[in-house]
Amino acid sequence: VNINSTSGWFSFGDAFLNPGFAAVPFPSGDQYLGIKFLNGTNLHYGWILVNLQDNGDLLVKSYAYENVPNATISTGATGSTANLDNADFQDISIFPNPSVDGSFNVEVKENAVATVYDLQGKIILVQNLKIGNNKISIEDQNSSFYVLSLIGDTQNQTLKLRKNRF
Repeated sequence: VNINSTSGWFSFGDAFLNPGFAAVPFPSGDQYLGIKFLNGTNLHYGWILVNLQDNGDLLVKSYAYENVPNATISTGATGSTANLDNADFQDISIFPNPSVDGSFNVEVKENAVATVYDLQGKIILVQNLKIGNNKISIEDQNSSFYVLSLIGDTQNQTLKLRKNRF
């Protein structure tokens, strides 16, 4: 499925839904949600892969958006943005990963904002990073995988963090 300006969009504030999809119950299993958003004055398209859990929670499994304004993206395509397997941020070091206590050393070559998400997409931590070595701590969180989003002055990257209690 292509997501672009010809898709049927219905908006609620900053959220947009396909009106045909909004009239039916949310289907179980893996489903793609088309998204569009403004970055400044530029319109971008993307997708979010979600799964409706048995308890009613919506699990965010993956996502991507097209970094080129007004460009079409196909569901499942990674576009020209970072996803969990890309390495766009140059000269970054994260250690230890996995971490036993939830404390990570993150070394960056430019100032950045670090945002840590749990696997349900909830923001766990937002922290400004300075050039050099920084400590990120999710010690109060359960053992699991987490998503670290780094937004720098000139670079962006999304990485996996793993907290193990062994």
